[in-house]
Amino acid sequence: MRRIKRVLGGLLVAAIAVGLSGCGASRQVENQAYILVMGLDLSEDGELVITALSPKISGGGGDESGSSGSGSESGDYLHLSVRGESYERTLERLNWAVPRTLNLSQLKLIVFSQELVEQVDCGDLFREIAKTELLFTAAHVVVSAGKAQEFIDNLQPTVGTRLSTDIEASIEHYVNYGIAPDSRLATLYYQTESVYSDPLAIYAMLSDEESSGEDGQDGAQPASALSGPAQQVSQKLDSDIKTRYLGAAVFCDGRYCGLLDGGETVLANLLTDSLNLFWYTLEDECIKLNTVGKPKIKVNMDADPLKIEISIRLSVSNQDHQIPVEKLRDSLKSDIEALIEHAQHMGAEPFGFAEVAARSFLTLDQWQSYNWREKFRRADVEIKLRFDQLNT
Repeated sequence: MRRIKRVLGGLLVAAIAVGLSGCGASRQVENQAYILVMGLDLSEDGELVITALSPKISGGGGDESGSSGSGSESGDYLHLSVRGESYERTLERLNWAVPRTLNLSQLKLIVFSQELVEQVDCGDLFREIAKTELLFTAAHVVVSAGKAQEFIDNLQPTVGTRLSTDIEASIEHYVNYGIAPDSRLATLYYQTESVYSDPLAIYAMLSDEESSGEDGQDGAQPASALSGPAQQVSQKLDSDIKTRYLGAAVFCDGRYCGLLDGGETVLANLLTDSLNLFWYTLEDECIKLNTVGKPKIKVNMDADPLKIEISIRLSVSNQDHQIPVEKLRDSLKSDIEALIEHAQHMGAEPFGFAEVAARSFLTLDQWQSYNWREKFRRADVEIKLRFDQLNT
């Protein structure tokens, strides 16, 4: 009897081992196509184009490097582009085109072309992408001035050899600098679905893209070296790095509304308490400003038009001479007012004011009936700036 039990036990262990080893070759790590970057474009005939970049896993131990154009297999990355009538159909074709099991759990970056977001209902598209099985919703979201496919084809590690790490480090740098919003797919989706403030996405371009806009400064010295059309700022940089991140794309109710330049994005991050410090130019001098506490936002719902009061406390790092405080206050106040006015003209409110205003309503129905966006377009804004630790 004991011998029979030992035999049965041995067979059970063998069966378990076979079961564990027989999960299928397609489920093994080296047989999965982990999509690192995904881009979305419109074709000339209006079809959706998805470009995917997947790192190859090989035993050769070679360093990761950038790959050449779409559809190539050179270097350590596989580039593929497929097209279809809808997102789901195009993704299905991508599943077929990739010679391994498609896996989106390691997605780091999603790139939408500006042409696409200008012509397509982005709300529906964001919803479809966010609900994709196994898709990594913490992926960064970028709107590219040119084709998303071209932007992806020019991605390559700038420091080190791993593109996945480089994407995270680069975007984190620009977010901390304040010239890009911390836009993630989950945030973009939830804010698009919400009835409160509107989302921002990182704006990007290639180094050889020309600006189609005017400088817009009328000869005045901008308060940031990164103000103005992103392409014009990019043209002042000579670098081997082709991909550039600067500014923010604004969305409202799933619609693309317009752009914030680098300087405006810094101030938008200041208003949303997403910034610890930033640089501000006053009379050709660059001043380092540190935030002290959170901005205090008050919304007077009884006023007509609506009145928004913003109190911001800042400190100035040590300077070797006296800072003209009143000029600094007037200049910064004027720039914040211009930013808010720009958003009002767009019909968007990406500053978190709605979340403060909604506290005055008992129910969601009351809040929605108030028509916040229309009220915000006509709102009066009062800005109070306090400066601490002004040293000589």
